[in-house]
Amino acid sequence: VRATDLKGSLVGQSEAKVERLLKTVQAAAPIIVMVDEAEKLLGRSDGAQDGGAHDAVLGQFLSFMQDDDKGVFFVFTANNMKKFPPELVDRFEGRFFIDLPSESERSEILRIHLEKRNQDADDFEMSGLVKATRDFSGRNIEDAIKEAMTIAFHEDRPLEQADLVHVFGETIPTSQSMKNDIDKMRKMVKKGEMRKANDLDTKTAKAEDRAIGERSFT
Repeated sequence: VRATDLKGSLVGQSEAKVERLLKTVQAAAPIIVMVDEAEKLLGRSDGAQDGGAHDAVLGQFLSFMQDDDKGVFFVFTANNMKKFPPELVDRFEGRFFIDLPSESERSEILRIHLEKRNQDADDFEMSGLVKATRDFSGRNIEDAIKEAMTIAFHEDRPLEQADLVHVFGETIPTSQSMKNDIDKMRKMVKKGEMRKANDLDTKTAKAEDRAIGERSFT
């Protein structure tokens, strides 16, 4: 479920959509329900701007999650957990932070997106591509591969290593564009407010721990 699909522009529309969803999943229980970008629906908002729809929808979820005994399990994804009100966060037993992919994870992501587009990953020097995508998110890698393929297509030739390296070099990765948010979430992990959902390479993890520690004192 995408959070934006549950929002309505008319009075009462959001509440009606959420009520329909909750009735459906309860009837299908036991079930796991994933709500993508949940902060767009349940993040902190000024109720005066939407006629109280936000507070009403939040109340629907809080009541359902508290009272349900049919086996409905929710998984929320969010770019910033701090946008959720404390009473919603407390409903979740597990809170996880998916960090930027490690070298081994980037290698697998590269391979997946190349082969998804009918490119043989073995035709490329993967170690160089992994190095060129340091601090990239999975989305950064996917978008850059698509851009490189577009360049090759317009020049009527096969995709080459140089195309990928060039585009990777021109890409501003999420690690830079959302640096402050990522640092905040890493600090939350260190404080025990969240658990890390993926493993960083040892060298990368040590470097990031030092960087976070240094920034904590500046």
